[in-house]
Amino acid sequence: MKVIAGGQTIELGVTEAQPTIGIIDYSRRETDDFGVTKVVARGFARRMSVRILVATDEVDALQRRLASLRATPAQWVADEQFASLSFEGFYKEFSIDLSVPPVSFCTLTIEGLAETEPASDTGGDPAVDGERSTLRLIQPAAITDAMLTSSNVPENDYPAWASGTTYALGARVIAAHRIFESAAAGNVGNNPASGSSAWLDLGPTNRWAMFDEALGTATERANSVAVVIDPVDPVTAVALLDVSGSTVRVQASGYDRTIALAADPGMAQFLDLPSVSGPITMTISGSGTVSVGTLLIGRLVDLGVTEASPTAAITDYSRKETDDFGDVTVVERAWAKRMTVRALLRSDAVDLVANRIAAVRARPCLWIAEESLQALSIYGFFKDFSIEVGENVSTLSLSVEGLSTAGKVAPLVGDVSWSDVKDDDPAHPKPQDGADVTGDNIAKDTMAVGLKPSTVVLQELGLAGNLGFSNESWIKKQEGFDPNTGYLRSNLMVNYLGIHVAAQTIGAGPGGSFIAFRASNFYFYDDDDGNGTPLLSWEASRMTWRMPAIEVDTITAGSVITTSIASAAVSQGTQAQQASNFNLSSSWQTAVSYNVTIPAGEQWRVTCLTSGILGFPSGDKLWEIQLLMDGVPVQSGGGLKTADFMTLSGQRTYPAGTYTIAIQVRGDTSVVCSQMTINVQWMKR
Repeated sequence: MKVIAGGQTIELGVTEAQPTIGIIDYSRRETDDFGVTKVVARGFARRMSVRILVATDEVDALQRRLASLRATPAQWVADEQFASLSFEGFYKEFSIDLSVPPVSFCTLTIEGLAETEPASDTGGDPAVDGERSTLRLIQPAAITDAMLTSSNVPENDYPAWASGTTYALGARVIAAHRIFESAAAGNVGNNPASGSSAWLDLGPTNRWAMFDEALGTATERANSVAVVIDPVDPVTAVALLDVSGSTVRVQASGYDRTIALAADPGMAQFLDLPSVSGPITMTISGSGTVSVGTLLIGRLVDLGVTEASPTAAITDYSRKETDDFGDVTVVERAWAKRMTVRALLRSDAVDLVANRIAAVRARPCLWIAEESLQALSIYGFFKDFSIEVGENVSTLSLSVEGLSTAGKVAPLVGDVSWSDVKDDDPAHPKPQDGADVTGDNIAKDTMAVGLKPSTVVLQELGLAGNLGFSNESWIKKQEGFDPNTGYLRSNLMVNYLGIHVAAQTIGAGPGGSFIAFRASNFYFYDDDDGNGTPLLSWEASRMTWRMPAIEVDTITAGSVITTSIASAAVSQGTQAQQASNFNLSSSWQTAVSYNVTIPAGEQWRVTCLTSGILGFPSGDKLWEIQLLMDGVPVQSGGGLKTADFMTLSGQRTYPAGTYTIAIQVRGDTSVVCSQMTINVQWMKR
């Protein structure tokens, strides 16, 4: 290990084997509490951690040398063969271990100067000799108007924005393949694509949802979605994520392949394209509505051979809070996949792999650790990586965080003003119409109470000061007291946070022991057609409330009592176990099964988690296992092993009917299958 500064070369010691390299990414990538990720691309710097051997009697001199370089950029060289182990920068920290004189060890961490682009990719597979890389990534190309030459999905969600048109509050338009909603009345000349605050971005159009580099949006069409893309650069891979349909077909010059989807929604990966330069046709077919969440085309690059036991998990952005009484409040939000994986590569390809990862530091990519498992194919960003450099074989450690399914953007509910609502409260200004103070209303406003001011009517009923309103001027008019029920009938118009509350009933019960505030209807004011007719959103009948036309994306913490939704939110479950041990055969055998019966008129989301133990008394033997849901394999495993505990999982949505969940095994006759279990849970959709 040496350092070159000011034209002088200083030998620091002998570099021990297996230094570690990585990068510091200065790109800004933030994911909020709802799982929405925003990226600002910036430069990066190389990083290495090196352990060097020094003589104990030279420790003091080494410490002085390093101290003199503490604020000096220098060329640090651990191994001249690799750019990742020879670069200009500063040492971040160092420590010296003097535990075994006459030999000591110094550990140095070096951070390089910022770079904007890594070295160009020379191509090739970095896998160790005799192997092919299984850890790969697709560097997707950004789809432009010129590249999308054909699509059978029309872009007619809303009219295109026009600079000379005046738009009302809530009007929707299309600009730059995205849907915008007007956030202001009299909105003219404000281009929504320029980021104007007069518009709210609601997301991509239906045609372009599959190309927006985000999860949670999808392109939909009846029976099929077909697009033709003519890429600028050669394409070696195509991937489609969150696909609902039966088959996916990719056609290009010298290539035609169809994949049947095993799950709904599922993933289709085409990783064997022969470097296509011409148009590529992708067709997703099925019965009913077909949808595609994300379509990626680009270059497939290799990162090494995946080692055993990668880990997969999720990041849950839901909010779960427990109060002092043990009551739990849950707000369901988005979730994202994540994985950690290790891979082996040739040491002479260390720079190649490091540059390939650095090149996509601010771009969402498809990271593939195992092509056959969706849990190990993640669309997102690398969180961190390091390479332990060995003499011939090096080890890459990689952590990947997936993009989340972000919630929909809620349309605006604009403030509504009524010209006949009388309000002299400066805290709630309304257009003045010459009316008297609402609290002193007399016969011209409340003929039903015989010329009495409203304050007098309330005093006579024992209600004065107990209405719970912060401003009595919200009361529009009184309609009298009903002696049969003991309630004061009134018709209230309230303008609070854009909600129009109508047909209220307030008053004391017949016994006078409590104050009741009841509403027979809630309205959201909807005047798109110009006739002033409100849109009914809530209905009430005695103690029962209904929401016949409400779609909820997020439940705010504290807005509901969890016990009121427990029956709908908690899934049901059961378990089935293998009857007895048996030996495998060359044909598939069912180890355990369970029948799920869904009642008429219902639809369930069925989730299966299976586990089991296999014994190998005769040593390494080949075997296979698969989980089937209604006869369709949803996950499989197996291989050459001496002992194994296997878990499989799957999830599908079914209408009414009876469906069989089963675990099947096959393999060498000496392998023993035992303790197989199926855990089944379901939830009404």
